[in-house]
Amino acid sequence: MIFGRPPKGYNDIENQFYQIRIELDNALVILMNNIESFNKTHEAEIAEIEKLEKKFKQLTDKYYKEQLSQGEDGQTAYSIAESEASDDLRIDPYSFNYLYENLATLQRDSYDGYYKSSLIMMYSQIEFFFIKLCEILKDEIESPLAVSDLAGQGYVATCLMYLGKVVRVNVDESLKTKFFRYPKLRNNIIHNNSSITEGEESDLRPILNEFKNAITEYDNRYYLNDISIVDQFKKDTENFLESLEAELEKRIEFKTILTRMRKGLGNKLFERNEETVAVDGDKFIYSCIINRIHQKEETQKLIITIQKVSKSGKILDEEKSTFKIATKEEFLKVFNATSKNIIEIFKHYKSLINGKRSYLFTMVVELN
Repeated sequence: MIFGRPPKGYNDIENQFYQIRIELDNALVILMNNIESFNKTHEAEIAEIEKLEKKFKQLTDKYYKEQLSQGEDGQTAYSIAESEASDDLRIDPYSFNYLYENLATLQRDSYDGYYKSSLIMMYSQIEFFFIKLCEILKDEIESPLAVSDLAGQGYVATCLMYLGKVVRVNVDESLKTKFFRYPKLRNNIIHNNSSITEGEESDLRPILNEFKNAITEYDNRYYLNDISIVDQFKKDTENFLESLEAELEKRIEFKTILTRMRKGLGNKLFERNEETVAVDGDKFIYSCIINRIHQKEETQKLIITIQKVSKSGKILDEEKSTFKIATKEEFLKVFNATSKNIIEIFKHYKSLINGKRSYLFTMVVELN
């Protein structure tokens, strides 16, 4: 759970994003488990063939020596020895190459099937996510227009059109472009059995070339033999969804963030009213009116600013604070205990100020 996430989540929109992340994580776990299970079976089958082949060679060698001792020439002795070993084990001496080739083909087709199935399953989960999200947002913005009223090419493309034109959410075009490489791959797998038609060459060849070490082309088809393309699909999707979630937060006036702040900010000493969240350049600002519990006659404005690490590491600037509601020590006790949660909340929405994973953040608290 994300910093003590409530069992029912924070709201319907946050729940949708939370659920799709869980589903994508689980899809990758299922894939890894399937590959691991197949590998164990595959290795056991190879070991059985190797064991049988070794026994065949031992029997052949035994009968060969017997034939030589009976006066047969070397070529005839070996031919008879192989025939007797084949009768004993009921296997043709030329079957071993076939068995190994068959297992290699099975391995190629199994890996290919597992990886492609994961791509298809993940994309189906994403389609469902977008449809449900649009249904929730229709009610949130009280729009008479539903996503089903729009005509588009594919569920996700139509939903993104709805988000842009009806909900008025800005979508990061570079992340969107990265994401939309995979639906083309998925459609080709489903409709053309991984065979690239002339019309698809320009769309699919770049992504196949990018993952050329994970792809084998054979008999006018491509086979996936590595998890890297599935893993990258998941990463590109998560980056796209993270950006979209941050933009949606702005559209719904940061409702999810405010709920998280209520859950993540210590409130044993104080209660908060008139909470707001704003983004100002590279700063994320939370403000509210606070008063000590059961003492509503005195209030004070609290401002928490989160930004990239600066020279100042102060939690409270004493010159700007009167501490009329409580002592400085009481404020420090509350906010030191909860600052980690607040920073984590911000990092979850770091694209609000184009934050990067490598950046460190600091929290400054002001009391006016």
